[in-house]
Amino acid sequence: DLAADLVYFAVHDFRMQLFFVLAGYAAAALASRKGVAGLVRNRALRIAAPFLAAVVVVTPVMHALFSYHLVTGGPRPEPVGWAAVAD
Repeated sequence: DLAADLVYFAVHDFRMQLFFVLAGYAAAALASRKGVAGLVRNRALRIAAPFLAAVVVVTPVMHALFSYHLVTGGPRPEPVGWAAVAD
């Protein structure tokens, strides 16, 4: 219902703003401790490297699954969540 949606979005909006504020403080503390180059190196190792590794693994698997689905003519999945409301 509408009230539940409003509460959900209010809580989500508050926690996202709080996350960004705390992340900014943490990044500023790391930059003051290790310098900007240390901050960039840290973010590259902790965020970019796992992301790129996941892309290298997940992308071929997803292509294989989609290709298999196209070749076999598998069933079309039913929409769920917000996509089901739009239909």
